[in-house]
Amino acid sequence: SNERLVQAEDRLAYNLFPFPKNDLQTLSSIELANSILGGGGITSRLFTDLRKKRGLTYHISSHLIFKKKYGAFVVHGSTKNSSVKEFLEQTLLNLKKIKQEGVLLKELKKTKQVFKIRFLKSIEKPEDQLYDILYYKEYLGVNQYMDNYLKMIDRMSLEDVNSSIDKFILFNNTDRLTPLSSNSVSNSFLQVVVYAHPSVLPQLEQIKGLPPIKAISFKDYFKEELNFYKTQNK
Repeated sequence: SNERLVQAEDRLAYNLFPFPKNDLQTLSSIELANSILGGGGITSRLFTDLRKKRGLTYHISSHLIFKKKYGAFVVHGSTKNSSVKEFLEQTLLNLKKIKQEGVLLKELKKTKQVFKIRFLKSIEKPEDQLYDILYYKEYLGVNQYMDNYLKMIDRMSLEDVNSSIDKFILFNNTDRLTPLSSNSVSNSFLQVVVYAHPSVLPQLEQIKGLPPIKAISFKDYFKEELNFYKTQNK
């Protein structure tokens, strides 16, 4: 039963507006920033802080979603029911830090090397090359992706990445969350969803610096996941 569930799934997400379509350099700079924050596995900031340092989770990561008409930034992780408040607060602090201070040069150099190696491995097979070309052209409107990617990564500066963080990622550096730009739509606010037993609700009400948090039972969580995969497979 739900009473026996001791884990909570936590997701923080917001839409990327204005969406930088047809701009490979900006798209890649956002991907580099995301890798440093949470998309780079066990070396990312979120994993290092919340897993290695604080022991709050076995898994936390961030990722970017790029589609034809929208983009999204998502942080996803799990923690004990008793740690939901601390987990979300520390995640929020990491988001604010990268927004306020940007990334470090040593982080960027290391991540650029990882990206170049990953890119070369991803094009070893012709079918993989075709997938990448079609994905970037279909969803991002970027042509000549294969020819320009490595050169563009080499040229990427610390200022480029931190500028993209400031423009596209996260919220402003106050406790009051605001849209990303005057052109943003209302749902560009940070959205937080916790999948857990209702007993975690009192913790959520104590968290400052976040919008109202939506709590969903695991029963409804699995229904949402099932419906999502059914939709993807149509």
